[in-house]
Amino acid sequence: MKKIDEVVNDFVADVRGATGGALRSVVLYGSAVTDDFVAERSDFNFVIVLTEVSHASLDRMSPLAKRWHKRRVSTPIVVDPQFLPAALDSYPIEILSMKAKYRVLEGPDPLAELQPATRDVRLQCEREVRAKLLHLRRGYIDAEGRAGDLLRVLQRGHASLVALLRGMLYLQGGRWNEFGEAFDRSCTEKLNVSFEMLARVRAQRFARKPSSAEQLKADYADLLAAMERLALETDRWVFPDSAR
Repeated sequence: MKKIDEVVNDFVADVRGATGGALRSVVLYGSAVTDDFVAERSDFNFVIVLTEVSHASLDRMSPLAKRWHKRRVSTPIVVDPQFLPAALDSYPIEILSMKAKYRVLEGPDPLAELQPATRDVRLQCEREVRAKLLHLRRGYIDAEGRAGDLLRVLQRGHASLVALLRGMLYLQGGRWNEFGEAFDRSCTEKLNVSFEMLARVRAQRFARKPSSAEQLKADYADLLAAMERLALETDRWVFPDSAR
């Protein structure tokens, strides 16, 4: 916790210095706000809200990026106050990922009033599940049966998989804002996606090689089958036009 606070406090100080009076809010979101955070492995994710996003403010933040990356701080999302409300219908899954677990570090809360409409979440889920399915199929072909390559496909796509499943849980009344084991179990309860498979994939998201090549290949096949099924199911889901 001390290391997390140190990184977070230094980041906020950097942003204050770089943006001055234009700074409105800073938000930390994702695993760094949860028990699912893995020291020296997990990334820090931030949203910066400026009264106006100018070229000059981006220019002043640019020299800080290399130092941020060394501390596993992902390049922050920088927006003006109107950006996220306007993007609610286009990127509802990404906004749900921010809202799942977050902490306001500076200024007013830019996420509190954002409530994605079910119709928008369903539409993005339908697109994303098909994209995930194609990604898994292509990765399987390219891996030529090598478990290490299959593992890397799962690792590179883990964040987008979680975001997709989070959107589907939101639609199905599951615990969409959970992390770790609670999230995996909700996927089993509401989406019929294997808890054991999800837990093993999550546990290996930073591994250099599979703990078991045969188990990894079986998990990959199970995830591929789940995406094939969900691609068909989401196409039939119908929800009211109003927000949840």
